[in-house]
Amino acid sequence: MFRKFQGWLLTLILGVSVLAGVASSVAVQAQEDQPLVYATDYNLNTMNPILGSTELHSFIFRGLMKFDENNKPQMDIASEVDVSEDQLVYTISLRDDVLFHDGEKLKASDVVFTIESILDDANASHLKKDFELVKKIEEVDGKVVLSLSEPFTPLMDKLTVPILPAHAFKDQKMTEADFNQAPFGAGPYKFVTHEEGNFVEMEAFEDYYEEPAKIEKVLFKIVEDANARILQMQAGEIDVAFLDPGQVSEVEKNDHLKVFPVQSSEYFGLMYNFRSEIFQDKTMRQALAHAVDREALVEGIFDGHGSPAAGPLQYNRYVNEDIKPYDYDLEKAGKMLEEAGWKLDEKDGFRYKDGEKLAFDAIVPVTDTVRVDIANYLREEFAKVGADMEVVAEDWSTLEIEDHDAFLYAWGSPYDADTALYSVFHSQEDSLEGGQNYNAYANEEVDRLLEEGRRETNDDKRREIYQEIQAIMADDQPYIFAAYKDGLYGLDKDLEGMSQRALGHHGAGFLWNVETWTRE
Repeated sequence: MFRKFQGWLLTLILGVSVLAGVASSVAVQAQEDQPLVYATDYNLNTMNPILGSTELHSFIFRGLMKFDENNKPQMDIASEVDVSEDQLVYTISLRDDVLFHDGEKLKASDVVFTIESILDDANASHLKKDFELVKKIEEVDGKVVLSLSEPFTPLMDKLTVPILPAHAFKDQKMTEADFNQAPFGAGPYKFVTHEEGNFVEMEAFEDYYEEPAKIEKVLFKIVEDANARILQMQAGEIDVAFLDPGQVSEVEKNDHLKVFPVQSSEYFGLMYNFRSEIFQDKTMRQALAHAVDREALVEGIFDGHGSPAAGPLQYNRYVNEDIKPYDYDLEKAGKMLEEAGWKLDEKDGFRYKDGEKLAFDAIVPVTDTVRVDIANYLREEFAKVGADMEVVAEDWSTLEIEDHDAFLYAWGSPYDADTALYSVFHSQEDSLEGGQNYNAYANEEVDRLLEEGRRETNDDKRREIYQEIQAIMADDQPYIFAAYKDGLYGLDKDLEGMSQRALGHHGAGFLWNVETWTRE
């Protein structure tokens, strides 16, 4: 009897063990099959990377070059780049094992097609300025030969642009192509489906030329409201999302979430519109810079997740260490305004010059709570020295920067200094002429140095050029450089593999190695 019971017990134990093993295997499989849900606030009007920029491109596309963990360009689809002695001709050899998601081999003709499409005015590509010095691009013996009209040192950075499959646009206009809503490239993930305004579904590309992505499926989820993203993350519906500083404590309260802080090149500041007469007075601009307590801003609005700003290249390798943030000194600010002719009216507490009140408005996107908070903070600080700033909050869809006296700006790039400066500070980049110089800033010496910085190939001389630009801007104050904000992400605790690579504006660059991420 005992033996029978012992045998039955052994059978039961073995059976439970087998079931446990099966359950464990199923659990592991379920974990592997669980999609990575990445939340973004971008609404995808187009998924074509030369017509618009979104984080989606890190999943689907790859370029000739790629940025490494130090934000330096390295070979990707390109296997070799030979540069002529005069720095005008780049001969680019390609890997021979790169396939598009439809199985077609990526060829030199695809590279030529991509850059020609960027330069085609009919496509109105936001990337055109990056390639405006390209005089000719052609395929020669299976290689890409790119000729410049003058040396352009940042070109290797620009060659990270995603390569498009030329055959996808046969007999179609680029701006009207089916590809724009159902794209395919040569990246680690391939497009599966798109539910407009809701999500894009992707899956790992098995024939990716490097090691295939670790996580099989990705859901690129569009959640425009920051509070909604947090609620969905807390409910386990989102794995990754960019955070505002004020959301960090909410994420930290959840056992299944973690906060991943990353150094960032993103700075916030007040951009003066030089189309407005009131900002022609440099002394007044300098005085207002002294009216900002940057330390208090970082602690109060960024919850300590940032640092006071001195200029636009603070986390760039060409940073001018001698440039420091303007000291917070309300008395000095008041005296400077007096010297500039802005007299304080004791009745209303504001300053006037030749009958004109020291008053201006500042536009800010209403959905960006960080910018709204900074704008309101600046309004309160300026009032202490007699300046009246009205904060105007509007939706991005109706916001016209050039129609207002100032704009609460956010920008920054961890790449070549040219990327961070040229498009936003060169006078020929005026936004009313199609550029990104939204405040019509114009300084002949800055223009000259920016152009020289693009052509110079000696690294030490480039450093001198960009450090001089920073010194001029510290004096000129085209913006109030207020503060740098750390890149902050909320993550599911099971996710691993994210890198501490310095980020750009709004977390740009965080997905650079997404194919290596794992779910533990």
